[in-house]
Amino acid sequence: MKKVLLSLTLILLAVEVAAQSPEAKQYLHRGVLLAEEQKYREALAMLDSALLLYPEYAEAYYNNGLIYKTLNEHRQVLRNMSIAVFFDNTLQESYYIRGLSYYTLNVMDSALIDLQRAVGSDPLNPEKLYSLAKILGDLNHTENAIERYSDLLTQHPDFKDARYNRALLYLELDDFSNAINDFDTLLSVETADAQIYFSRGSAYARSGFFYNGILDFSKSIELNDADYQSWFNRGLCFYHTKQYAKSIADLSQVLSLNPDYAMAYHYRGLAHYHSGNKQQACYDWQKAVELNVMESVEFLRKNCE
Repeated sequence: MKKVLLSLTLILLAVEVAAQSPEAKQYLHRGVLLAEEQKYREALAMLDSALLLYPEYAEAYYNNGLIYKTLNEHRQVLRNMSIAVFFDNTLQESYYIRGLSYYTLNVMDSALIDLQRAVGSDPLNPEKLYSLAKILGDLNHTENAIERYSDLLTQHPDFKDARYNRALLYLELDDFSNAINDFDTLLSVETADAQIYFSRGSAYARSGFFYNGILDFSKSIELNDADYQSWFNRGLCFYHTKQYAKSIADLSQVLSLNPDYAMAYHYRGLAHYHSGNKQQACYDWQKAVELNVMESVEFLRKNCE
């Protein structure tokens, strides 16, 4: 499950223009129809014609911005939405669209300002709440992000991405109980999502419930056996429960999938050491050191010289 902003549905608005610009209104209407037919460049040409006749036509700039958003031309989105609200600050949706483009361009402070304004004018809109919560999380305003996700989930308890993202934020705060509760809710519906099993397994492992972690990482591997991180995490859980042979097997699988995964060498070395295989342990720690794992240096010095 990806932590992403919801896709924006293109909505083109045609509104009344000043009586002295009937032709501009006609160009706007044609532009709207062309955009609905996904003839975006032709639509932009029509809207530009409207602006030549009526340079303060805020709705034309707004619709230009929506089309540029669809075309992923975000700097043009910023330009057109900024002009739209300059001429008509009642076009509140412009702030939301502009905020999403700021986010895409990684201009995070400006994105946050626009999305806060968008939610302020439309506090029950789930997409806007989600977008605001997402950027708050990305800016490490973790508790504020959780609060926004919670507001959203109160209204829309089946909003899966919001619940998943909130669970990940709980993990950042080491609030394992709430994280696991959210993952449980998701898995009651999404029974075949490897990423959710992986994330819940991580919550269990980090809170010391290694056997529960083993179960979830095993399910993640069953659903996606190419995910070396699931093999690695299960290998660590086996290590912490002193199941060294199983740990070695899993960490060896990690290295078959990703030969440069340095920490797999480090922990496989520890598992070999506790299994009484000092020679193999030293080999693994040496490989880990070559891959810049500083934790292995001391083990190598004490046990292998």
